[in-house]
Amino acid sequence: MVTVNLANGTRQAMQGWCIDRITDALPFVNLKQAEQELKSSQPDNSQLQDLQCPYQTGGQVDVLVGILYQNIFSKAVFSLENGLTIYENVK
Repeated sequence: MVTVNLANGTRQAMQGWCIDRITDALPFVNLKQAEQELKSSQPDNSQLQDLQCPYQTGGQVDVLVGILYQNIFSKAVFSLENGLTIYENVK
């Protein structure tokens, strides 16, 4: 049993299995170009322009969260036709 910090400052209790390694490390990906592409598609959308992405994603996987905890998953707020999507941490 563990707890994780949520974006709104609260914590979520989670129950799971402990294993030595979930999967190989994920490659690091720079997100700034993707963020610029999304924002340039709708420059007048103030909600979209206010969103901020982390500089990069990737690395060692510490936890794999399943559908049992879907209420804490990020929500899609904008998507391009090519599938590029920006998500917002809502909890």
